[in-house]
Amino acid sequence: MHHERPRKLITTRVTYDRTKNIARILLTDYTDEDVARWKGLAEHDIEGEFTFGFDKGGRLLGVEVRFASQGLPPDFLDDADPV
Repeated sequence: MHHERPRKLITTRVTYDRTKNIARILLTDYTDEDVARWKGLAEHDIEGEFTFGFDKGGRLLGVEVRFASQGLPPDFLDDADPV
């Protein structure tokens, strides 16, 4: 008999600054000081500018999306925490 181990619920947080049109998808709680480097996505088929934040160990902390309203669904942004 195969038993699946219980899956942990992944929690993310999304913030959206309507004035600056910037969304952040936080995969974990972090501050800007925790980010060792930001790496932009050079080519993609989605509108907006996607930048990935990594810690010193190379783990992805979150994604920042500039011009978010052009590339992310409106209902996704409506549900985001305002900044």
